[in-house]
Amino acid sequence: MFKSLDNITRRVNNLLSDETRKNRKKENKFNRKNIFCNENSKEYESLSQAAKQLNINVSDLSQYLKGRVKSVKGFTFRRL
Repeated sequence: MFKSLDNITRRVNNLLSDETRKNRKKENKFNRKNIFCNENSKEYESLSQAAKQLNINVSDLSQYLKGRVKSVKGFTFRRL
């Protein structure tokens, strides 16, 4: 009896955690702030989009936005 109860509990927990993950993804999608590159006057929807299009590292861009570095490969940014 306990084994089946454990299996049911595990399945319920897995379903709940899947729903939580989906909700977090949705929240993150809407909480994103656009990034603006000062040098080319372009707006990007996310850090990763800016990094891909400008051929720079996402973590370097993140470090810049946190104020830890002065520029990233000559680019400067701001959040919108």
